[in-house]
Parts: sequence; C-alpha cells; structure tokens
Amino acid sequence: MKKWFNIYLIFVLCNGCSSDKVETQTAPEISFESTNLINPLFFSEENLFNISFPLWFDNGVVSEFNIDSIYIDLLVLGLSNDSIIQEERDYSYNFSMSPEGKVKKSTFTGYYGLTTLVEATFDYSKSVQDSLGYCLPRIEKTSNMLIGTNPTKLLRSMSDLQRFNRLELVRQDEDVVVFKNSTSPSHEYHIFITRPKSQNILFVDKLVSNPDDVFYYGFPYHFSKAFCLTNLVKEDIRSEITFYENERYPKTYKRQQNGLLTTTNYLYNDSGKWMGQLDSLRLNSGQFVKLTSIEVLYDENGLPNAVEIKKGASYEELRTIKIIKLNYAFRKPKN
Repeated sequence: MKKWFNIYLIFVLCNGCSSDKVETQTAPEISFESTNLINPLFFSEENLFNISFPLWFDNGVVSEFNIDSIYIDLLVLGLSNDSIIQEERDYSYNFSMSPEGKVKKSTFTGYYGLTTLVEATFDYSKSVQDSLGYCLPRIEKTSNMLIGTNPTKLLRSMSDLQRFNRLELVRQDEDVVVFKNSTSPSHEYHIFITRPKSQNILFVDKLVSNPDDVFYYGFPYHFSKAFCLTNLVKEDIRSEITFYENERYPKTYKRQQNGLLTTTNYLYNDSGKWMGQLDSLRLNSGQFVKLTSIEVLYDENGLPNAVEIKKGASYEELRTIKIIKLNYAFRKPKN
C-alpha cells in the first residue's frame, strides 16, 4: 500500500513540475467503484471544526459496517531533549453514529500535555439534516480545565473554542443560500450562489455584503470557487475546486491566503479509494516553498485506521509531523 502511494506521489510531483523537460504522463483511470468512509473534502482540520455540516463520513459505509462510534486522535510528533521522537495528543473527537449512518453527537476534547484543557459536545439528534448537509447542533456542554495561572494555557483554551464555525441558515431561495457565522468575531456571511445563471459578478454585486463575507459558486458540499469582494466588484479568490466528472470526489483544491498559494492534488487508487493527497505551497510568484504529504492507511477490513501527515522542502525531505488515529466501536448486527 505504501509503495503504491509513493509511486503515485512521484507521478503527481512529476506532472506538477514546471520544467518543460518533464514529459507529462497520462493519469491512471479511476472507476470510483469504491465508496469511502471518509469524505476527502471535509476531512480537514478546517472542516472538522465546521460543526454545521456533519459530512465527514459516508452514511452508507457507516451503516454497512454497523459502526456505532468513531474515535479520532490527532497526535503531534516532536523531539525530546534527548532527541527521542515523542507523540503528544493535541485533540480528539468522539463521533456517535445512528444506525442510518448519520452523526448523532460529537464530543471535542482539547489537551495540554496530559491534561484535558477544553471539552465541547455537539448534539445533532434533535435536528434534521437537509439536502445541503446542513444540520445545526445544540451545544450540550462546554468546560475548561486550567492549571495554575499560566496565561499561555488560558490563551490556548480560548483559541480552541474559537476554532469552531457555527453557520446558521438565514436565507434560502432559488438563487442563493446564506449562512451567518455566529461564532467568529466578524460574524461574516457565507453566501452560496447555487443557480448557475446567477454565478457572475453582476449578480454578486447586487447582493448586500461586507468585506469579510465569502461568496461561493455552488453548494456547501460541492462548490467550484470561493471569494471575497474587493473594490465592490473585484473577486479576491480564496479557493477553487475541481471534481472528477460526474463524481462528488474532489480532484484539485487551490487556496490563496497572505500571498501564498496551496495546491492540493487528491490521490485515489484505480477503484476510487482515497489514498491521500499532496499539498504544494508556493508564493504567488510561483516560487516553491514546501510540500505536505497526507497518506491514508487502512486496516484489514478496509476501514481507515491512520492518516500520516508529512512536511518537507522536497519529497526526499518529507518528515512525519502529525498522525491522526481512527478507532471504531461496532453495534451488534440485527438478526
């Protein structure tokens, strides 16, 4: 599995090279016969903290395997004083699943060393998920544990709580779906322009907006572009996504921020199983900065049990910096 991943990684690197001397190779055909438990587009730190769209897992796979709970631990790797690699748990998620495969409840726990620093639980059981994937949870409890008077720990706790984006639906019609972020300091609006005929700057200019508001062409689960407005009518592009034809699986994802461009290539095997992704970070001028490699590992039952995250200045210098571990609890199948 790892050998296959490394070969495909080199293939993507070669085709992403700017040198004219590299001959472009034909990408392997993907049948997408496999259904992935993890949604590649939503299984990122950014989207794990968007609590209004619990689209992290495929309902059908959860139901097929009788998965009752999914446990996620994010571990950060570092060197001790005597140069021994150590794992430190940053945060964990506990997802409680319904028999139909939907998220009933999720509990986030943030850590400082071996100490539980912050905990928040989100209850989806009283809400109905709509066709957009939107399901606003009830915050069941929030607790903080601080030791002593160390201000660093207090700032860490506040930072963990501010990670969550709670988007509340405020408008929906044939042209747009609008959400307000109730947890961010700016309370920005996220405006999804769902009607293709309205996906143009003339229509966008007619909408009342603020500088922090974000516009999207498409739906929350499948959009092609996200941008803000500058000088009223100019698009300041934040991200662009391409998908495989007639598929919901992403192919590339480009994001711009602070003069930097991150390009993600999603990697699948020939049957469509998500194997990982490759992120290249460049300056807007095109100068290469660093690589991030994400590899998904599977157990004997075909369920993902780990995600390895590596970074480096080149493919040869990639080093593991984070590991996401996944564990499962299963319900007894009905007789």
